[in-house]
Amino acid sequence: KQVLRQPGRSSPHDDHFHLRVYCALHERLEGCVNSGPMHKWVDDLEDEIAGFAKQYIKEIDDKSTRVAVEAIRRLGKMRARSATKRLLKALADKRLDVRLAAVTALEDLHALDSNLSVLVAAAEAAKAGMFRLRLLKILARKAHPAAKKLFRAVAVAADARADSRAVAAEGSAAACDRDAVAGLIECVASQESVVRDAATRALSRLTGQTMTSQDAWNAWWKDNAKKTRAEWLADTFEDTLGMKLTPKTCRKFIGKLV
Repeated sequence: KQVLRQPGRSSPHDDHFHLRVYCALHERLEGCVNSGPMHKWVDDLEDEIAGFAKQYIKEIDDKSTRVAVEAIRRLGKMRARSATKRLLKALADKRLDVRLAAVTALEDLHALDSNLSVLVAAAEAAKAGMFRLRLLKILARKAHPAAKKLFRAVAVAADARADSRAVAAEGSAAACDRDAVAGLIECVASQESVVRDAATRALSRLTGQTMTSQDAWNAWWKDNAKKTRAEWLADTFEDTLGMKLTPKTCRKFIGKLV
């Protein structure tokens, strides 16, 4: 009576039936996720999963990097949300492989969106390198407002990696940070092409302008530094398409316009 019923998304029929297969324990530990209704007479194995999670959380402190990384990997795969707090702490671990594994596990747990401020702090504390680059990419993709200051600092940092500076420039644009424009104009003169190109794209996205030389950007900035981003975009759309828009209209439709 519980499982034999007519389908809700099709015409009534009685010529076949569907067999429901739930994840076994070893499959749950490797990332298998049950979907659909969980009948109360089905063992969801949550008690067993909780037991393994406790053990793996302890193993993060193991002196062996290999053991710690494998424990973190399994916590992410088995969707052990109880490990979120410990994984966030692992972002400050001295071992690079552990920190990188923790980021991946937090992604598997879909725990990043609710902890982006922790990622900002970790990125600010991290040295230039692969780990900070990974965090910058996530923050840029999420367009997190709290990362604006970080993006500005990294974009113009002479000692930062070129790929990190490029990602920071893209992050400033994604976060719609009009205060990043002056620094991005500096980046247009960078000797690294990846930084120049990223800064130019970011400036175009922020201002609506399509210039490539630093002199041109400096001249534009001298005349427009006191305007709001909405005013920049209103000017751009009127100049290029003849669309007369008020700043208020720009703010309302800014996503579609850009």
